[in-house]
Amino acid sequence: MIWLGDKNGRFGFAAVNGQFRGTSHPSPIGEMRPGEEGNWELLLRDGVIVRPDMAARFAIVDKTARRARLVWTGFDILGSKAAVSVTWSINNGCLMGTIALSKLKTAVQISAIRFPIYEFAFKGECDAVVPSWQGALFPAVKSHCAQGERIGGGYLNDYNMQFMALILADGRGFYFDTRDARGFMKSFYFTKGAKPDSIRYFSDFPHPVLADGQSFSLPYKASLRIFCGNWHDAAAIYRRWALRQRWTRKAGTRENRERKEALDSIALWLWNRGAADEVIPPAFEARQRSGVPVALDWYWWHRHGYDGDYPDYLPSREGDEKFRAALACLKEAGIYTQVYINGMLLDMSVPRFRSIGLREAGKEADGTCRTTICNVYTKRPLAYICGGGKRFAPELASQTRQLRALGLPGIYLDMISSCCNKPCFDARHGHAPGNGSYQISGYRRLLQRIRRENPGMLLSSENCGEMFLDLIDLNITLDASMERIGWRLLDSECIPLFKAVYGSLPRLFGNYALIDGVPPYDPLWPDTGKWIPSQEKDWRTLCPEQFRLEIARNVIYGAQPTVANLQQCHFNDPQLRMDINFLLTAARFYHENRRFLLLGELQNPGTLNGEKQPTAFLKRMIFTRPEDAVIRTKFTQSPLHSVWEDSEGSVALFLANFRATPSCFEWTDGHTTHTGKVPPMSFVKIKLNDVSSKG
Repeated sequence: MIWLGDKNGRFGFAAVNGQFRGTSHPSPIGEMRPGEEGNWELLLRDGVIVRPDMAARFAIVDKTARRARLVWTGFDILGSKAAVSVTWSINNGCLMGTIALSKLKTAVQISAIRFPIYEFAFKGECDAVVPSWQGALFPAVKSHCAQGERIGGGYLNDYNMQFMALILADGRGFYFDTRDARGFMKSFYFTKGAKPDSIRYFSDFPHPVLADGQSFSLPYKASLRIFCGNWHDAAAIYRRWALRQRWTRKAGTRENRERKEALDSIALWLWNRGAADEVIPPAFEARQRSGVPVALDWYWWHRHGYDGDYPDYLPSREGDEKFRAALACLKEAGIYTQVYINGMLLDMSVPRFRSIGLREAGKEADGTCRTTICNVYTKRPLAYICGGGKRFAPELASQTRQLRALGLPGIYLDMISSCCNKPCFDARHGHAPGNGSYQISGYRRLLQRIRRENPGMLLSSENCGEMFLDLIDLNITLDASMERIGWRLLDSECIPLFKAVYGSLPRLFGNYALIDGVPPYDPLWPDTGKWIPSQEKDWRTLCPEQFRLEIARNVIYGAQPTVANLQQCHFNDPQLRMDINFLLTAARFYHENRRFLLLGELQNPGTLNGEKQPTAFLKRMIFTRPEDAVIRTKFTQSPLHSVWEDSEGSVALFLANFRATPSCFEWTDGHTTHTGKVPPMSFVKIKLNDVSSKG
């Protein structure tokens, strides 16, 4: 065995073959047994997988107490001169590694480099912490993986940050990350290990671009750390790295903070669709009834049906004169407004855009355009535009300039900060075919251009990709409605992981909370997809807590409360009165506590024991057909809770009871304990310290 380490922990490797063999840590993982597999694999395009045990020779070079380089040579399939080397180093208790390839024979083509790979066997179950959207906690990971589930995803393709963690039943755990400041394409997964009771973690770097001489070096380091605590403690490890990165430093500048001040008073978003006469009255009503600032995220204002004809939006559906007047009316009422456009899709069925799409769409390895069909009713083929494209950006920039001229203060650019980071194999776009950071840099250039050409216009996008934090002012996140959308495993839970890392820097809003359970339907879509009235059920009675839970998640996890498709008729519907009142209460409570929930820092949540009861959830979106709408049930705990600290050092526990009955709770942070009962459908703040007594 060889050992690398410092006072915060040591990591051991087999001297005979370089396999990771275990840890010696101040807080050791009981009963942990590393797997027998190697820590890297090369996935070749012909389906062959190259592993360390296929090397004829192995050597350890450049060994010190905190660093070693391990080298494998003598691969028949890679070439007689080929070498694979892994350099391990120790940094404050983290094992950090990177991999390099050299002198591969010309015929070798690699589809992915899998590094690092770790496999651990241990007694009992564990939870997985993953950075999907705001964040998610997956319970019973062993059981799910044993059934063939893979828990993971792609970086800036749903996963907004570069770390994951496993937390064991005793509170100890494994933390994994990559420290890539440029945005290369990668993915991270937990899967079933080779041995019983084991979990495998790996990260894939797809389609590496080999340099002359068939060589390659991974452009970042990957880390492993043993830690104690919960998901917030895992986030704290990543936070120390993340807050030093360029996107964070720029997001925290005075200029960026002052620009976002227009958003900071907002206490309720209406995510509404349709004509001015449909979206404006409920915004006015919500503003009048709540007494707090309201904002409108306006969809289906554009002349074509939703998810088609991109990037052609103007003139507006009702004509630019009426649209301009509507925006002026909203501005006069103090209702901040942004409208939807798509930031990266192009409709290949539109003749005048097709030539742009054929040239600038991201290309698969076989040269075909990467397309998707979002709208199941119109089935328009939409191309994902590569960040290296040159003609799509001017089209989009022209649309934003026209919208700015109509008096629009903000614009929503769909998808950019959610799912732009996929490989493209078209060298005409100015990048090498395969992996790279060109998608991130390309879309950053687009955002910078829009901002430069439209001074003062606020920009928002989907999800909360960290590398756009300095260019996007506001992010919509839909975690609060994960059951309605049908995301993830049903027994998973959303957690405010992104806020735990980035604190007061991001401005978040969003959910898909439908107060009556009925999504909108664009009148420009074919009637064949529209539900007939007899297919609608009393969703409010069938799923009485779902809407309130979605709103409560917004508030407690630090996002501006949001409601989707709120119509004027909902305000006077006696069946919806309780939910309307809860929505307005949530908006007022959030507004009153913005110095914590918006501008404060999320603290370790401690432990709350509350009442778990079955909750019914309707799974239904705008593209859900009648036969696909289902009601599922899972146990949920009330009250929800979080702990926040404001800029003056005040710390408070926040509680939300979304049920129609009181919820008892007991909360502790290990030092202080609070017990009590939260009234039905209400929010409570409990002070945890007395700032005036400090010092």
